[in-house]
Amino acid sequence: MQIFVYVNDMGNSKIEILETVKEYIPFKSRSELEFQYNIYEKPILVILSQPSRQFELELSEFKWHKILSHKGIRINEDKLDVSTYFESDYEFVSDIEKAIKSQWISIRDNYIQALGFLDDEDYQYLSKLAGEELNIKNRIIKKNELKESKNSRSIDISGIITLINTVETAINLAEEISKNSKGPILVLDGDLLMPCLDEKLKVRKIHTSIKSHISGLDNTGVNIALDTMAKGLNLEDYIDSIIVKKNKKIHALLGNYNLFNYEHYDDHDLKKLLIKLSDMYQVVLISVPLFPYDSMTMLALHISQINIFGIEKTISQTRYMYQYIKLLNTKQGLSVSKNLIVAKDLSHRSHRLGNLVMKEVFGESYLGSQIQKKDKLLKKIVERMK
Repeated sequence: MQIFVYVNDMGNSKIEILETVKEYIPFKSRSELEFQYNIYEKPILVILSQPSRQFELELSEFKWHKILSHKGIRINEDKLDVSTYFESDYEFVSDIEKAIKSQWISIRDNYIQALGFLDDEDYQYLSKLAGEELNIKNRIIKKNELKESKNSRSIDISGIITLINTVETAINLAEEISKNSKGPILVLDGDLLMPCLDEKLKVRKIHTSIKSHISGLDNTGVNIALDTMAKGLNLEDYIDSIIVKKNKKIHALLGNYNLFNYEHYDDHDLKKLLIKLSDMYQVVLISVPLFPYDSMTMLALHISQINIFGIEKTISQTRYMYQYIKLLNTKQGLSVSKNLIVAKDLSHRSHRLGNLVMKEVFGESYLGSQIQKKDKLLKKIVERMK
């Protein structure tokens, strides 16, 4: 396992953020990197110092499993595809743990593909290294089984997908993923000011069945989930009483219906909830509003693997969305490559922009109509999350 850290000065204050990493390789030149770099160990790159344009180009010549960068560093996304940006110790710990687990899984899978056959003991050892506790009694992995798994229609993506300004796409996407997924899918109403997931799903009862000191408009999904974790209780023991089941595979966590709660939500608690839910569900779809200063929106945009923006094809919305995405990249360090754009097609036909114009503005990120492009949207997501 290799974790490379680019840092010009070991006295850099940011170096303290690495205390949670057992082993890492600091470097400040290409020669130092080349000396220990091993492509077969799926190396992770952590950037703590500002690289020059020339050095960014040199770093891009190496293959990286994941790239993590401090938010204060400006990265040219055309050269380096940064997986995630972090600022605090808490953010770094969460991001590096996910990257290391993904790294081990990738290394393990490479071993399996290369060897073709593993006995139970070897497979169990590699699985534990990857952080997976699997019951593999009498399990045998062969090359032909690997080929079958590749041809299988099951979707093996997992993680968090954030949908901005388009709760309809969140519901449609959940239905598409659930058709071939193994685990359950959660749709979370992250609009803490004006939730509408209950209306879109035609849910009449917004209150949970849990008896709590919270009552009335507060006794709804997000609020009870946060209250449960604040009390130190295991959310998994109560989740069935908190969520609404659209069907066996699609669950919904309704939002906040009490406007007075908005200013009291704690960013740390919200992030803790999202991470816990991502451990419990194969895919978590978070629907958030198009408001650049909303805490839940910013948190969801950072923590997700893919961000999907819904837009009406008008001049004003297109202009605003273009600036919005630029703002996220410049001020928040969010990678443009994480974004996909789908058209909501709600505006009057005479005022709509054509697909060629939208494609020119947003490039390959623009996929077209949310209704017509379900399969294409899912395909793009699978490609980016694998």
